[in-house]
Amino acid sequence: MTKLGQMLIEEGIEKQATDTAIKAIEMGMSNEVISELTGLTDREINILRRAKRN
Repeated sequence: MTKLGQMLIEEGIEKQATDTAIKAIEMGMSNEVISELTGLTDREINILRRAKRN
């Protein structure tokens, strides 16, 4: 696979994880559960939480 192809796949996976995390935040799930579902770190989830409030 080309480097560009790999980057596009990773970006798609990251977007899916972010979208899932935002939905989980809206549902009131904990960072621990969100991390297990998405693979995002606690720091990344907290950034999404702060962005959601603004």
